Amino acid sequence: AIESMEMPYDYVKSTNEIDFATRLNHQHGKFVKHCIKRQSMLEPLMSKFINLLYKYEYNDYVDINVKLTPPVTFKNNIITNIVDSHNTLANSLSELYIDTDPDDPSSEQKIRIWKKNFLSNVIKPYLSDLNLEEINNKTELEYAKYKASLRNSDNE
Repeated sequence: AIESMEMPYDYVKSTNEIDFATRLNHQHGKFVKHCIKRQSMLEPLMSKFINLLYKYEYNDYVDINVKLTPPVTFKNNIITNIVDSHNTLANSLSELYIDTDPDDPSSEQKIRIWKKNFLSNVIKPYLSDLNLEEINNKTELEYAKYKASLRNSDNE
């Protein structure tokens, strides 16, 4: 029954993909957040509901188990997609707006600085709960200690 119609099979198959969860989240964000909070109670209920719909539509019983995307994995995938798309945008915009001299070796650094400033402004709202500034400050301190230890070992 599934293969003859193709649509239900594709739908059932697509529910296992992260793109399905991403599309659902973008279309119904509040609903998905509510579902994730109560996912342990909601998964069995949604499974029964989908099974009943399928049985009613195709007059055939298929055991379909609904598994909602875990919140951490889902959030990480969304953030990765956002960062990748904004990074691509930064690359394109830097080519358009940054004047560089091909003979100047510091031109590449100018582009890197522009991209860093652009991305930190554009992506900041998406990453506000990650304390990136604190992480960056700790990284700079540890890196400075590391460089100092290298200099000390070279002097000995």
